[in-house]
Amino acid sequence: MAAIEEKAAALLGRAAVMRTQSGKTRASLAPVGMNRDIQRVLRLESGEVMLVLRREDMMLLACTGDPEKLLGVSYAALRDNIANLNAAFSDKSRCRAVWKKYMAWDGREMFDEDVQSGGGRWMRFIVSRTPDGEYDLLCFRDIAALHDRIEECEKRLAGAEEESRASLRVVSEVGARLPAHCTSQGKLFLASVSQAECRRILRQAELKAYTPNTLTQPEQFTAELQRIREQGYAVENGEFKPGLRSVSAPIRNASGEVAYAFGTVGMFRQLHTDEFQQAIVLVTDAAAKISAAIGYRG
Repeated sequence: MAAIEEKAAALLGRAAVMRTQSGKTRASLAPVGMNRDIQRVLRLESGEVMLVLRREDMMLLACTGDPEKLLGVSYAALRDNIANLNAAFSDKSRCRAVWKKYMAWDGREMFDEDVQSGGGRWMRFIVSRTPDGEYDLLCFRDIAALHDRIEECEKRLAGAEEESRASLRVVSEVGARLPAHCTSQGKLFLASVSQAECRRILRQAELKAYTPNTLTQPEQFTAELQRIREQGYAVENGEFKPGLRSVSAPIRNASGEVAYAFGTVGMFRQLHTDEFQQAIVLVTDAAAKISAAIGYRG
């Protein structure tokens, strides 16, 4: 997210203020005047808490917002030991997994995870690291309203059983697993990872031929995945089930990563028909709007 990166960059410029003349970083919280200086840099959005951590000893140097109100943990407790953050979350195993992932994070890309507080409130946990690797800017953002809307949509989708007027129906079970190499959703995700990771996935996968249109050799995917990256969506042309065609577009998170796929599948006659081209427009537009709603600013 550009705003977080700008704040982290500004923080780096202020980091020198938190050093003594001897060049050693203070072992306690930055003085009040310095903390205000950082707070001017970290302009808070509503429902947001930001913490500045020194990487070498995970010392909390500054905080903006009200951690006790949002996280249920006081500033004093966090200053004593940042591990007291554990008390803020309801799912302790999830909390440990996210924290372990954060500790192993290399800082190159934005760290972005969803976590749930002890009070049941959903939050985004976003971290940006200064270029010198010395400081982390941790942001906790309240996304309860957004998460509630997503859950409501999922419940409605799971409970919807609308009968088709057509003699043939496409039925997709919630939670069903589909092969990556011959579905538009799968190919979309393959196109979003590095070429090395894509080759690893394809080598380990069983590239089963479901129809005569299925790509079954890893080298066949080079041009296909490049086309997906360039056009911004993926299509399936009867590669999984005869006669079925689909289109999927990426939903990106605040870091720009492809987090989800949004698509439609049906008995489209051909890819070049007006109805399928209209489906492409609707799917890509909807995916872009959902991406923007969850923080993507690309």
